[in-house]
Amino acid sequence: MHNDAKDDRRAVYVMTNATPNAIQVFHRAGDGMLSPGASYPTGGNGHAPNPPLGFPILESQSALVLSRDGRMVFAVNAGSDTISSFVVRRGGELQRVGLVSSNGTRPVSLALHEGVLYVASADSKSIQGYRVGHTGELTMLAGASRSLSGSGIATIAFNRTGDVLVIASRGDGEPMGSLETVTVDDHGMPGPVRRQDVVKAGQAPFGFTFDRRGHVILSNLSLTGDSSVSRYSVAPTGEMRLIAEQRIFTTAACWVATATAGPSTFAFITSAGSRSVTALRVDRSGSLTPVGPLSATEQAAFTSGLALDCAVSMGDDFLYVLSPDGFSVPPFTGAGPAVVHGYRIEPSGALTSLGPPVGRLPQGATGLAAV
Repeated sequence: MHNDAKDDRRAVYVMTNATPNAIQVFHRAGDGMLSPGASYPTGGNGHAPNPPLGFPILESQSALVLSRDGRMVFAVNAGSDTISSFVVRRGGELQRVGLVSSNGTRPVSLALHEGVLYVASADSKSIQGYRVGHTGELTMLAGASRSLSGSGIATIAFNRTGDVLVIASRGDGEPMGSLETVTVDDHGMPGPVRRQDVVKAGQAPFGFTFDRRGHVILSNLSLTGDSSVSRYSVAPTGEMRLIAEQRIFTTAACWVATATAGPSTFAFITSAGSRSVTALRVDRSGSLTPVGPLSATEQAAFTSGLALDCAVSMGDDFLYVLSPDGFSVPPFTGAGPAVVHGYRIEPSGALTSLGPPVGRLPQGATGLAAV
């Protein structure tokens, strides 16, 4: 694996999602070990409801995102309908440089490509685009708002070329979830919204990322131990086509991260209800192949509490997982702070624990990013 991140900026960032909201910094050593650093107010409020699944998080991926070079951090403030922007200083420390309206209600997920950022707001079922300045300030793009049809918005992300946005919605209160796509021009302006229903009975789309071939790797959550992972191609028009699907035998598979090791790409999926991390090899042929045994009791790793947000360091060497300690399987009741588990990603795609988890964060912490 390679290491693109500068040594003086190695860090892991976690959003507290509290009121007031803040970003907690964890300094990352060369061996992947974390040590707590300072906490930086976002200038807004988080949002910790008691949703149907019973734990106080945003139920979204990419509530906190990094720029590709690791020099800027952006976060949603779901309780005050705003977005905060930070620049990363030496040692991984943060300086807030902006706070803008999300132009929507309860922003939950962010998509960033070069100088354009989009936010998806769950309660207003909408997206809004912004221009990102050289110092991280955000300027709202007039006319760059679109209404969505899907309920329970979970994730928004750009494809690798930045000309298509994909939005996954769980379908709360609807028969099924959906994926929606929006083309984006060179000026960051959106085209029409294109929707396709993709979910089988008993499953709902949640988190996703793009592999290096530009395919979507999507988690399909199930509350009955039958979660799966899908791989889709995305055409420049926004049309999506299913390439592969792999059953992973877990409950509430939600968050997805990928890492590259030489010619191989690996996808890591965290399942809240199973407290597990699943590892899949993303094959060139299009298939998704388990790394090692895969069953309800055999996964790549298990966390001390619910397995929530996950992120891979920019060098593709380490995986970090956010986990509220003390929570049980459904109905997800319990007490305890949220902690961060760390794993070394082996060349085979296997995971090796870095030791006991670190941190003491609010239970509703949502959003994780790693440099």
